[in-house]
Amino acid sequence: TSPVSARFVISRRPGTAAAAESVDVELMLQVHEALLFHASKPQFVDVIRNEGMDERVSSRGLFGTGLYFAENASKSHDYAADSGGGVYTMFAVRVALGDPYVTRRQNMSDLRRPPAVDARPTQRHDSVLAENGGAQAYHREFIIYDRAQCYAEFLISYRVE
Repeated sequence: TSPVSARFVISRRPGTAAAAESVDVELMLQVHEALLFHASKPQFVDVIRNEGMDERVSSRGLFGTGLYFAENASKSHDYAADSGGGVYTMFAVRVALGDPYVTRRQNMSDLRRPPAVDARPTQRHDSVLAENGGAQAYHREFIIYDRAQCYAEFLISYRVE
């Protein structure tokens, strides 16, 4: 299977050298690779930039202790905080989802790795895809439990107006 290309347009402030710049990203379909959003508290941005993401220091969420991503920036913004002067940051992360366990359940907070495939403990899914539905799931969420499955490719700084 050949890669899929995606194009992102990065706008710059008026008066800078270029008004907008396009960035091409190729995604590998064989591993269900996706470019997803992840926001974090300002004090962790430099750690993620320099050392990468690490599920071992993640907080437990509805789908356990893992790294959480969204396909909608608005969902990730819910976890962003003002880093000063009204500027927020989030990452665009390359994530290898592999064979995801798809669920609408909301009570999976004890997970530390993906569920088994068809109740076979020797074979596991590679990630969890939490579908829309339920009291708190307005956007899909993607959860991985191994930091080797992701790479923070872009740091996005933005203002909310």
